[in-house]
Amino acid sequence: MSLDRFRDRDPGFPSSPRAEKYAFFEPNLIEIELFPLTVGFSSGKYLRFSSVQQFLNYLNHAPRDERAMQRDLVQVSTKGGMESLFVPDCPEHRLEAVVLDDSSGDIGQFRWRCRLCNRSLQGIEGFVDGQKIMSAIPVRSASVFIPWIMTMVRVGIDIEELGDRKTADPLIVAKYLGLLDDKFDLKKGIAGTSASPIKPSRNAIEKFAKQHGLRPEEAESIIRDWEAQRQTPEEEAASRALAMFPEIAESGEIALSIFDYLETLNDGAISLSYAESNSKGSVRDRFKEFRQEFRGIGIEEAYHIPVVPLIQAAYGYTRGEFGPNNTTIRAFPPDGMDKSGQIPIYVDLTESEGLLLRLDRSRVLQWLARNKLLENIPASGNESALWFLRNVSPFAQTVAGTDRPFDSEVFTLLHTIAHSLIKSITIPSGLASESIGELFFPNVPAILLYTHEGRGFKTGGMQDLFNNKMLTWLMMTKERMDPCIYDPVCLNSIGACHYCLLTSEATCAHFNSNLSRWVLFGNLQDGKIGYWSSAMTAR
Repeated sequence: MSLDRFRDRDPGFPSSPRAEKYAFFEPNLIEIELFPLTVGFSSGKYLRFSSVQQFLNYLNHAPRDERAMQRDLVQVSTKGGMESLFVPDCPEHRLEAVVLDDSSGDIGQFRWRCRLCNRSLQGIEGFVDGQKIMSAIPVRSASVFIPWIMTMVRVGIDIEELGDRKTADPLIVAKYLGLLDDKFDLKKGIAGTSASPIKPSRNAIEKFAKQHGLRPEEAESIIRDWEAQRQTPEEEAASRALAMFPEIAESGEIALSIFDYLETLNDGAISLSYAESNSKGSVRDRFKEFRQEFRGIGIEEAYHIPVVPLIQAAYGYTRGEFGPNNTTIRAFPPDGMDKSGQIPIYVDLTESEGLLLRLDRSRVLQWLARNKLLENIPASGNESALWFLRNVSPFAQTVAGTDRPFDSEVFTLLHTIAHSLIKSITIPSGLASESIGELFFPNVPAILLYTHEGRGFKTGGMQDLFNNKMLTWLMMTKERMDPCIYDPVCLNSIGACHYCLLTSEATCAHFNSNLSRWVLFGNLQDGKIGYWSSAMTAR
């Protein structure tokens, strides 16, 4: 989770947290407690209680006909605290007859008065977390409790369940590069596979060369060929993957990101190419048109993902302000069911659907080259796929100050395309743009757009969009993006505003960073060429 945008942090979120300090819980019941505890009584006075038990003790000794009315106003601090209304003393009558005068109808004008001497005491100001709060808000107001929830896509199995990573990682890359069939089951296939590269010993090479009168390099080549013939197809693919991409042995993060991508393309995923080839007549023509339009904006393939497993994790809350720059995030207090006192993170496991969009690698490389960011363009196919694995971090969106020069450019491109499509999705799909989540695979590069409509309920909006409305969606996206209704101001500033690209910060996990229409349409001021500009489409 990214907490960098918050003004301050609760001690529950240190800069270097320990995993054992936290516990994940899936709620199965809700406990409620009376709050706020500022109460008006029919006898003509207000009191504030420090606890529910104190309030009950008071009622036990109150007259039988005494009636109590909870005042549902609270004072909140942007540091995360909340208090019931403070009831001031009357200098003469103490708390005997202090009442709240709300006759003005405006909360900001409410005043405490003594009913006996009619003395005006003060407004409804108070102190919370050392901050002086000059007014109050209803306890059910949205700004009283703002949960911070991260929605994450969970894969069907954990990569560690595959077995030995030295064997699993090369097979993952081999499947990604097309060296194994798309239907190859990684978990089943790893059991009988050894990914060790074929490297005969020096003694074996010298002995064979001496026996057959060969040079050592000739003997080594022959031995390698013999060993390769004895390999299973899976072992051969793993060996080829290691030979093509030896860096995989140095970083497990690359294999992990590709594994997540492959798991997202589960058995039920359907591509536009597959839908076109398995349809007839006007339906086939429709899918062909969809595919051509997507390729026109640099998206090589689009998939409908019928099942996107999600984890929604509530990890903390703020009060008073929605903007993280102005608030302090607080962790939830220890859960009453947890005897070890760990900091709870509450999770809900659901399923949704989504669309996976894989960009045209060759076009992205051409775009980088046209903007003088890349000198030598690798060949298409596996060469371009390997270039992205080597040069773009799988976590480009979360790595700040990286020394990898392509990370920011590629992520900004992916993020901008994602937001441009999200902002135009409501009419063709019936899905609110605020209900669309985004996940990025920068080193593929690809984008997953998914719904998080709550409690696993799926309307089928993504499937209908994939089958029938893709063309409408793309046309509306282009119309919204070029021009933006706030041009030229928008394009001449940062190329992003609330009409064309920005969404609510609660919706975008990256807080609307790395967004600009400059990456799509270019910028004449600095000579930047856009990914959707005519200079790219005419190549």
